[in-house]
Amino acid sequence: MAPVPSSMNGLLYSLGAYMRDAYRGRVTSTSGNTVNSFTDANLALGVNNEETDRYVGSEVYFETTTGMGVNVNPFRVTAYDSGVGRITFTPAFGAATPQVGLEYILQNIQGQGWPHQLKLETLTQVLRDLGVMTRAKVTINTPNQVNYWNAIPAGLDSIYGVDAVDGDGRRTVIPAKTWADRVNFQDRTIFLPYDVFGGITFQVYGRVKYAEPTDLTLAIPNINTNMVVKMAAERLMSVSGTTQDRRVWQGLYESRMRGWRDTPLPNEIFLVDFA
Repeated sequence: MAPVPSSMNGLLYSLGAYMRDAYRGRVTSTSGNTVNSFTDANLALGVNNEETDRYVGSEVYFETTTGMGVNVNPFRVTAYDSGVGRITFTPAFGAATPQVGLEYILQNIQGQGWPHQLKLETLTQVLRDLGVMTRAKVTINTPNQVNYWNAIPAGLDSIYGVDAVDGDGRRTVIPAKTWADRVNFQDRTIFLPYDVFGGITFQVYGRVKYAEPTDLTLAIPNINTNMVVKMAAERLMSVSGTTQDRRVWQGLYESRMRGWRDTPLPNEIFLVDFA
């Protein structure tokens, strides 16, 4: 099953394909394989010992980690059997051989392309530059009953909503007009004069800057995948080639960025600088 296009896995493959440096395939046989190899008949040329260096030095990235041991993606290709389409790689996949149907990506072909980690870091930076943010909710468990200025919990880069929750779990939405102009940016505090008698907690809703996900299979909401891939490619090209080429690609990246920054949610107040 192909990865979700808007997941980091999907973006990684799309970026590799856009840069003509990625091939997606799947294991078709376990015959003759080991924990360090798999066979994909679609890679076979039908002739042994022909173009055996075609994929050596490349990276192989398994899109699902079922059965994978302590070693993690990507793995390095050390040999290629053109007769049957067998790829040998290091380190070992796990305790068992890669199973039939397991999908993979061959990338950074012969070590002359774009390394996996560089593409991952580039995509993450593009998403951050675009202002892509993920929603989060934090709780103020012990509100300030002295002057009602409450510290905004760490982990939020913006605020767009506040709820008051009483001891019985009843939730009351606090209108934005009562707190939006009472945020102290320097001290990261917010004025909430509601917990007069105690027993109230506050749920604070906001967003955080995009960070490299721990699960690369999850969809990233509200992104234009084609635009993200193109901008990542432009960013990669802006650090390679001649000085003139780099300037051209950097100019394209910056001009496109100006028109695609994420827009605030209703009532959202940013606590950090996204410039």
